[in-house]
Amino acid sequence: MKKALILLLLSLFILSSCKFSSEEESNAEKMAHPDIVLEKATYLLNQKDQKPITLYGDTITFYSKDNRAILEDFSFEQRDENDDIYLEGKADKASVNTSTKILTLEGNVSMRKVSDDMEIQGENITFDSDNETVESNGMVRVKSSDGTFSGTDFFGDLKFSNYSFKTLDMGVLNSK
Repeated sequence: MKKALILLLLSLFILSSCKFSSEEESNAEKMAHPDIVLEKATYLLNQKDQKPITLYGDTITFYSKDNRAILEDFSFEQRDENDDIYLEGKADKASVNTSTKILTLEGNVSMRKVSDDMEIQGENITFDSDNETVESNGMVRVKSSDGTFSGTDFFGDLKFSNYSFKTLDMGVLNSK
C-alpha cells in the first residue's frame, strides 16, 4: 500500500510539472500547415490610396491565421494612375505581411523606381508598401542617373526620393 501511494504521488508530481500549451502547438501547426499553396500564381496586394502591387511567384504559400504569404522566385510591379509601371522588382524569396503590407525580400533583391530610373540591389531588403519606404541593414547598391552608391544600413523614401546610408563604402557621382 505504501508503494502504491508513493507511485501515485510521484505520478501526480510528474504530471503536474508538465505544461501543455495549445498556443505553442497552434503556432507550430499554422506554419507547418498552410491554408493554400499556389504555383505559377499572381497575387494582388491592395494599397491604401494607391494602385495595388501585383506579385508573381513560382510558389505562393498563404498562412491566413498568421497574415503571411511566402513567395519563392518572384517578381512584382506597381502601376501608376496612367497604368505605367511605377515600381518593379524581384527576389529569390519574400515574406509578405498581408495585414501591414510589409514585404521582407531575400536573396538577389532588385527594386527599380521607373520614374527616377533608380535601382536598389541587395540581399535582404524590407519594403513598407503603404509608406513607400525601403530599409536594409546589409550591403545595398543604388544606381541612378545621379550615380552609383553602395553601403550599409540603407533607408529610402520612394515617395520623396530621399535616400541615405549609415556607412557609405563607395560613391560615384555622374556629371551633368
